[in-house]
Formats: sequence, structure tokens, C-alpha cells
Amino acid sequence: MNANEKTNTVDSKWNAFWGGVSRHWLRYAALLVTGSLTGYAAWSYTSNGLYVIALVLLAEGASLYWSLRIEDYGNVVQQGTAVIGTVVAWASIAVTDLASATIIVRGANLEIFSVFAQVPEWAQKTVVYVVPFLAVVQGVLATVHYFFSEEAALRRSIAQTNRETEKQIKQAEAEALKSAARARAQKFTELAKVEAPKLGEAQGVKSWHDTAQTLRVPTESPTVPTTAGKNGQHPDPLLPPSK
Repeated sequence: MNANEKTNTVDSKWNAFWGGVSRHWLRYAALLVTGSLTGYAAWSYTSNGLYVIALVLLAEGASLYWSLRIEDYGNVVQQGTAVIGTVVAWASIAVTDLASATIIVRGANLEIFSVFAQVPEWAQKTVVYVVPFLAVVQGVLATVHYFFSEEAALRRSIAQTNRETEKQIKQAEAEALKSAARARAQKFTELAKVEAPKLGEAQGVKSWHDTAQTLRVPTESPTVPTTAGKNGQHPDPLLPPSK
């Protein structure tokens, strides 16, 4: 890849990024608000950066992830999982942000519930909860609105075509591997029927030669002392030889 191609690739990625921001800016802005509230409240109580990051990722991050997976489902199970994941993520955002708003107000010693004692309680709570509530509602509406738009439908159609094409390629590759394995097994079977007896005979001959070499006796018999006496008589083998 030359310099011009690299530059074009980078530009294309940046254009895709800013195009996504322009399409989903309201959702991103809502998640930025809710994430900031949750992160600040979590930090004020735990002072643990890892916990703050985990909380934001499992809420705001999960909502972005699953909403994108809705557009990329391959079957009913995947689609249902993505929908459930999106609902759970936004529900967790709503709960954590409403709790975070209360924590922030009380922790900042604003005493919003006591300073305006003459204001009805519902109005006081509205002041505290309106920002996270609106952020959650607007984020959900922006997600649902985009999901049912023609642009999203076109993107899903393109994604489905790409999945089907990739599936056909994978299936063809799998069939090729199976065909090669079957041909290999068939050829092995044919050669085994023809060559195995020859190999067995050769191994049998070699084994016999090795055994015969081990059991081979000398060609000249050793001199065996006779047991006959001077007169041709055979002494008793149990008695010592006579001098």
C-alpha cells in the first residue's frame, strides 16, 4: 500500500467517523451527559478510577454496543439478544443517573431539598432529576428513531448481503476442505490395498533374516570328544574319566 492509498484509507475512516457522529450526535450527547453524571458520582464515593470506567462501560458503553448489534443481527436469537441488551443498558443508565443526581446534589451541600422549603417537593425533585431523565429519554428516542429509518434499513440490507456472501464463501471453503479430505482418504485406502501386502512381505523377510541371523549355527561342527575307551567300550558317563 503506497502513501496515497494510506491517506485515502485514513480519510475514509475519518469521514465514516464524522458521518456517524452527525447521524447520532443526539444519542452521543445524551450518553456524554449520563456518563459524566454516573462517573462523577461513582468517583466521589469510591475514588476508584477502574470502578468508574467499568460502570460507564457497562451502562453507556453497552448501550452503544448493543444498539449497533441490532443492525447486524444474523438470526432471531441474535436480534433478541441485541434488543434485550439495549433495553437493559438504557434501564441501567436511567437508574444509575437518577441515583447519581441525588448523590451529586447532596454531596455538593446544595441542600436543594431544604433551601426551597416553600417549593413543593415534586418541583424540587424535578430540578434534580430533569437532566438525567431527559438525557435517557432523548437517547432512547434517538436510537429507536434511527433504527426504524430508511437509512438504517438500507444499512441492514447491505449488512445482510455481506453476511450471506461471507457465508457462501465459508461454505465453499468448508466443502473444498471436506472434498480434499475425502480424496486423501480414498487415495490412502487404494494405496493401502496395493502396497500394504508388499510392505508386509518386505517386513516379514527382514524379520526372518534378523531372526535367522540370531539363531544361525556355525557351519563346522566343533570336535566332540569321544566317550569310548581304549577297547571301544563306553565308560559309565557318571564316573570320572580314567587316567
